[in-house]
Amino acid sequence: MRQAAVAALVAAIGLAYCACALAQPMSKAEYQVARRTVESDFRTARIGCEPMRGKVHDICMADVTGREGAKLAELEAVYSRQDADSIRREALHSTAREKCEALLGKPKAQCLVAARRLHDRS
Repeated sequence: MRQAAVAALVAAIGLAYCACALAQPMSKAEYQVARRTVESDFRTARIGCEPMRGKVHDICMADVTGREGAKLAELEAVYSRQDADSIRREALHSTAREKCEALLGKPKAQCLVAARRLHDRS
């Protein structure tokens, strides 16, 4: 459990660093450094999912992968000066759908509808 806490702390610090870096246009070198930082932070966060088993592991991995995708999309948007909100929204919607895949039957359908509503509302 301690390993997961350390991984979460490292990821939070890295994400805070990336959020500060996203405030202004960046050069290619800055983009590459920020991208490597995000990838490294989420690689560490994935280690926190390793002790988990079954659906809990799948949900943890989907969450980490989705958050990583969202951060990388924001980073790409700042670097290429695109609309970061729409890119982040798509990445988060993808994560929500992945979490719904762990469910069965009616709860799965309700989860997918809720994910779609969240995507449309954002």
